[in-house]
Amino acid sequence: MEHLYSGRDMRATLLCPKTESPSQTLFVTFSNFRGAPSLEDDGFGQDILNKMGIPAIHIVTAGNTWFQSPEVFDLAQTVLKTRSKFAKAVGYGSSMGGYGAMMLSNLLRLDATLTLSPQYSIQPEKVQGDSRWANIASELNFVFDDMNIGMSATARHNLFYDPCTADNIHAQLFEKRGANCFALPHSGNSSAGFLQQVGMLTEIVIVAAQDPMTDFKSIHEIALERSARSALYAFNLGQAQKS
Repeated sequence: MEHLYSGRDMRATLLCPKTESPSQTLFVTFSNFRGAPSLEDDGFGQDILNKMGIPAIHIVTAGNTWFQSPEVFDLAQTVLKTRSKFAKAVGYGSSMGGYGAMMLSNLLRLDATLTLSPQYSIQPEKVQGDSRWANIASELNFVFDDMNIGMSATARHNLFYDPCTADNIHAQLFEKRGANCFALPHSGNSSAGFLQQVGMLTEIVIVAAQDPMTDFKSIHEIALERSARSALYAFNLGQAQKS
């Protein structure tokens, strides 16, 4: 593991598994929301990506801050130097991490993003109808929270989400900016758990690593067909039928 950036609020490390055929696609992962966040935490999907032989830069936050730190700009400059050594780069994250992948996709020159239930913003005035993180937002100093600037206009953005939750509000905003949004009804927030339960999360990562510009339509259809295999789906559907 190579330490690329170490600050008070954020860190970035590079993990390049030794394989016979090194991947030309770099994943850049972003921390999700955690119960007790720490800079010592593993990166999002770190073990899985390492076992799959996929090189990855893992961006980890000291808190659930949606990457709102002045350090983000210095970190991006440092990460970009390593990103330039790879032919392609994919941003990968869930919920808060999905937001990070989208928001930093332009700065990091990502070719694609693979996000699971990402937020467009957690500022209620920017996302009408969703105040789930209003208390956190009120305590943050937003230094970089403008998708008009942060979200790359040239990258292929792939977004999986539950349209039966407030995540639908965010997906619609991303779709207006050209994201490919794949609805997974009753998958919950985040949809990562559902995709794992139906056996498609690893498949999605493999496909993205092989070709970041792949259309996930067929994979999305398979995930929907397998919905009944997911305990999360059954629980969320049951809750929806009660209400």
